[in-house]
Amino acid sequence: MKVKKLCLLILCIVSCFSGSAQVTFSSLQDVFDYANKHEVSIQMSIMNEQISAAKVKQAKSQLYPQISGSAGYNDNISLSPTFVPSNLLNSSAPSGEYKKYKFGKKYMSDATVDVQWNLLDFQKRLVVKAASSEMEASKLSTASNKWNTYMNLASIYYSILITSKSFEFYNENVKTANLLLTSATDKYKNGMISEDVLDRGKIQQINTEKDLHATESSLKKLMCQLQSYLGTDDLIVVNDRADKYIGTDADLSFSTLHPDVKYKESLLDYDKWQLKQSKASNYPSLSLSYQYQYHWTSDKFMNYGSSISYNSQLLGVKLSIPIFTGFYNKNKIKEAEWNVKQAQFQLNVTQTAKKKEDEMLKIDYLQSKHDFEDASTILTLRQDADSKISDKYQKGIISLDERLDKYQDLLNEQSNYIKNMGNYLIAQYQVYIRHINF
Repeated sequence: MKVKKLCLLILCIVSCFSGSAQVTFSSLQDVFDYANKHEVSIQMSIMNEQISAAKVKQAKSQLYPQISGSAGYNDNISLSPTFVPSNLLNSSAPSGEYKKYKFGKKYMSDATVDVQWNLLDFQKRLVVKAASSEMEASKLSTASNKWNTYMNLASIYYSILITSKSFEFYNENVKTANLLLTSATDKYKNGMISEDVLDRGKIQQINTEKDLHATESSLKKLMCQLQSYLGTDDLIVVNDRADKYIGTDADLSFSTLHPDVKYKESLLDYDKWQLKQSKASNYPSLSLSYQYQYHWTSDKFMNYGSSISYNSQLLGVKLSIPIFTGFYNKNKIKEAEWNVKQAQFQLNVTQTAKKKEDEMLKIDYLQSKHDFEDASTILTLRQDADSKISDKYQKGIISLDERLDKYQDLLNEQSNYIKNMGNYLIAQYQVYIRHINF
C-alpha cells in the first residue's frame, strides 16, 4: 500500500512538468543509457571524436600525390614589335639600319597538368601519427567525461530514491502524529492532560506535516535537476526503489584502469609524437614534380583547326635540407620536451591520486555498509519498542509526554537510518561506476 501511494506521489509530482513525452527509469543503467544519447557534454565529446577522425584523414591525405589541372586563353591585343638589324636578312643593307617585325600569334591557349609528390617527408608522416594519437585521446576524453557525468547523474538518481524512502517514513509519521493529536485533544477535553501537553502534540503534528511537505518539494527539485542535467523537458518517471540495492555485495577488486588515468596516458603519448614531429623538422625532405603542358596558337579567334600546337613536359626532383632556421626548430624541440615532461608528471600524479581514491572507496564502502546494517538493526528494534510503547499508551499505562518522548526517539532513528542508507548507496554506486569499462 505504501509503495502504491509513493508511486502516485511521484506521478503527481512529475505531472506538473509540461514534457512532450514520458521517460521511465527503472534502474541507474537506464539513466546512463539515456545520457549516452542525449546528455549535452557527452554528445559534444562524441562530436569532438568525429572532428579528430577527420583530422587523421586530413593528415593522411598530405602523403598522397597532389594533382592539379589548369587551362588558359590569352588574346595578344597588341603584339610588341622586335627590331632586327637589316643586314641580318639582307647582306647589302647598310650597317646600323633596323627593321621592325612582329612575331607570335594573336591568340594563345594552353592546358596544364601538375603533379607534386613528397616522396620522403618525415614531418608529414609524423603528423599522421600525432593525429591518430590525438583521435585516441579524444575517445578517452569522452570516457573521462562519461565518468564525471555518470557520477553526477547517479548522485541525483540515488537522491531521488532515498528521498522517496524518506517520504514513506514521513507519510506514516503524519498518520501517527494525527492519531496522537486526536487522542490528546480528547484527553484535554476530558481534563486528563494540561494545555501545554496538548500543544506539544500539536507541535509534533505540525513538524511531521512540515517534513512531509519538505520531502515533496525535494522530490520536485530533484526531478527538475535530473531533467536539467539530461537536457530534456520530457516527463520523467522513476520506477525504482532504494531497497532494491540493499544487501548486494559489491566487488571491490578494481581490475580496470581509471578513465582519467587512461586519458592522461593518451595525452602523454600525443606529446611524445609531437616531440618526434618537432625533431623531424631538422630532417631532409625529397619531393618529385612533373608538369605537362599543351599549347595552341592562332591568328583567328577560337580557330583550333588551323592553329599551331605543341606540348612540353617537365620532370623535377627536389631535395631540401634545413641548414639554419634561426634556432626556431631548436626552441620548438625544447618546448615539446617540456610538454612531455609535464604530461608525464600529470600522469604520475593522477595514477597516485586514483589509486588512493580506490583505496578510500573500499574503506568507505565497507564502513558505510557496516553502519547501515547497524542502523537498520537499531531501527527495527526501535520500531518494535515504539509499537510496545504505543500499546502502553493506549492502555493508559504511560502519559502522553512519555509517549511523545519515545516517539521522538523513533524519529531520530529514522533520520539516522536514512543518513546511513544514503552513505551506503553513494559508496555502492561509486563502486558500480568504477567497474564500468569506459
